[in-house]
Amino acid sequence: MTSGFKAGVILTRRRKFLFIGMLFLAVLASAKPGINGDGLQRFYALQKMLGDQPAQAVFDEKYDASLPVLAVPLYGLAKATAGPRHGPELVRHLKGLVAQFNHLLLCGFLLWFFTFLKRRFGFADDGAAVGTLVFLLTSFALPHTRDFYSEMLWSGAAFIGFDLLVTAVRTEPSRRLLLGLGLASFFAVWGSTVFALVWVPLVALATLASVRKRRGSVGSRLAAWVRRPANLAAAAGVILAVAAYFIENQIERGSILANGYEAETWRFAPITFWYIFASPGKGLLWFIPALWCVPILFRNPRLKAAATPEVRTLAAISAAVTLLLTAIYGSWWAWGGAVYWGPRFFLYTSFAGSTLLVFLLAHRSLLTRWERGLVYLCAALSAFIVLSGMSIGQHYYDGCRGVAGNCHLTFIESPYYVFGRPKAEWLALVLSRYVVVLVLAAPLFWVILRRGERRHGNEVVVS
Repeated sequence: MTSGFKAGVILTRRRKFLFIGMLFLAVLASAKPGINGDGLQRFYALQKMLGDQPAQAVFDEKYDASLPVLAVPLYGLAKATAGPRHGPELVRHLKGLVAQFNHLLLCGFLLWFFTFLKRRFGFADDGAAVGTLVFLLTSFALPHTRDFYSEMLWSGAAFIGFDLLVTAVRTEPSRRLLLGLGLASFFAVWGSTVFALVWVPLVALATLASVRKRRGSVGSRLAAWVRRPANLAAAAGVILAVAAYFIENQIERGSILANGYEAETWRFAPITFWYIFASPGKGLLWFIPALWCVPILFRNPRLKAAATPEVRTLAAISAAVTLLLTAIYGSWWAWGGAVYWGPRFFLYTSFAGSTLLVFLLAHRSLLTRWERGLVYLCAALSAFIVLSGMSIGQHYYDGCRGVAGNCHLTFIESPYYVFGRPKAEWLALVLSRYVVVLVLAAPLFWVILRRGERRHGNEVVVS
């Protein structure tokens, strides 16, 4: 598959390390994370687990233990570097380092995404680097990793897991690939047990399709399906995650079925599905403009021909994930993620949307003039929304005094609300240090990717 991102350009190992280092610095310097809301309850659970006295003796323990367990090394490092700090100063130090957990997850995910673009889309080194930057600037990755919530864990694990699943289904999987699939399955379900309702059926359907044309009786084909290595690896991850869920329930609440959400209300409410897509404060169509580009995939025959079967399968999976998440969270009163910037539970959809933008930008020569215009507009709008989420975020949320669900239906929680404020106010917010860091980083990235370019045979090498 020919990439529109300058195929044939490669980076030396030194230049790759420099690019990755700058990318990580941009993530760490572009936003100051904090621990609030649900994340604060997870932090207290982490302290209690390690035998420290939480600042709040009684706290909400209904949240899963995935983040507290995985953040133990960071907490230990924070204590080791605390020095003479004590009291509130010590707590601030501990929170400050533990709050970087999701940023570190994001850095690891970006490193994987760089290799994903090369392997799955056939991008050259510089094309994969540009694609990774586009992903970072157009997805919720930055604004949704400035806290101690679990969406980055399960969304990132699921995104990686589905890619591994497609590879495992279409090739003879190696042990390493199956181990990766099992781990992705474990973290996707452990980080959000409700995501098992999405993960399990989609894994089953993907692997079932691979034995559909197999010869033999229905029983023999079903037996072959059950024995598929991909099925077994994914099932092992789910079983371990569910076991961890039951053990945690027993330890924390005295019953394997007591998950802390017994008092929550769940009911089928079709109007909520419309809210998830169209409400000004949380709607996917407002916050993820890439969704407006989806029709291009269906109406452009040259683009469909450029997409490999694996890419088409991943696109179908992403659409199914979004619809299933809509059905699940649309039945819950807290579908908007409470007081939180953007559609909190749809980080996976944001990742898929930004990947679609990368794909369309790479193949822009196959698009019509109007299609290119739409892609450029959606990419620019996505970047603005992300930067708005980082600089403005929840700045105006106090202006809505009603129930949180009603606030989601207003423009107060919208990234566009700032333009209804005085000019001096929105300029000060939009041109914040978060925006400045990323804008100034762009020329540095360009130098890293292009300076020292030389030709070696038919390939261009950046040394």
